[in-house]
Amino acid sequence: MNHSMHLRAGLALGSLLFVLPSCGGGAPDEPDAAVEALFAGLAKDDPGAAWDLLPESYRKDLDAVVAEFAKKMPVELYDTGMATARKLVKMLDEKQEFVLGFPMLQMMLPVKPDDLKKHWSDVMGALDALLSSDLKTHSGLSRLDIGDFLSDTGGELMSTVHELAKLDENADWPDFGNASAEIVSVEGDKAKVKVKMPGERDTEIEMIRVDGVWVPADMATGWKETMQDARQQIASMPLSDPADTQRMLAMLKQADGVLDEALAAKTQDEFNAAIGKLMQGR
Repeated sequence: MNHSMHLRAGLALGSLLFVLPSCGGGAPDEPDAAVEALFAGLAKDDPGAAWDLLPESYRKDLDAVVAEFAKKMPVELYDTGMATARKLVKMLDEKQEFVLGFPMLQMMLPVKPDDLKKHWSDVMGALDALLSSDLKTHSGLSRLDIGDFLSDTGGELMSTVHELAKLDENADWPDFGNASAEIVSVEGDKAKVKVKMPGERDTEIEMIRVDGVWVPADMATGWKETMQDARQQIASMPLSDPADTQRMLAMLKQADGVLDEALAAKTQDEFNAAIGKLMQGR
């Protein structure tokens, strides 16, 4: 990854975390302090650090999107899907040797199986934390507190992704811990901030104040469209037809049965045969 791509990736990740709420105190008054507060959170693998940097109106938008998704999603389908997901993680955990020995997986992995094996328990722990959170049931989703969710689960997930990124020699995680920002200019509710990151060229980003909170200008410009797109995607979910729901439930039941076969496998060949059925939808 070259210098400009590296920094853009870091800033993109930062912008993403601006929309991932958790708990915290108050937003910084200055634009450079807002950027540095974000980087400080990223350095600790803490997605919750973005909560204070999110305007109240944006938080309400996110809460509304989650509520709309929960309302659209049939209870039985959601709960069944999450139960199947938990069984999948159980299978991955208990059949680690067979999973890593599956031929297609070996071809697709960007890292050596032995390297991934060292972090297998961490990955399974993070997935289990996700699937054991309030998201595990439709009732939990419906009353989800996004901030609490990220505070309890988000850090563990991000830390695991960070550790896995270290295994890929082509991956390059930005050095947020030693990054800094300084004000270039401020004119009313608009500002330019110079971002300095070790090993990268200094880059200027534009900031804008929304509801008294400094956020990246690109994010503020596209926020309304992003929320509209999210709502449109939820509205277009093919789940209002009971027949569609039943078809999906049948597919999940089929997948559940195949996972039972994989869990019962005693040899690599038996495991491969079971996963082959899952991949082929049989």
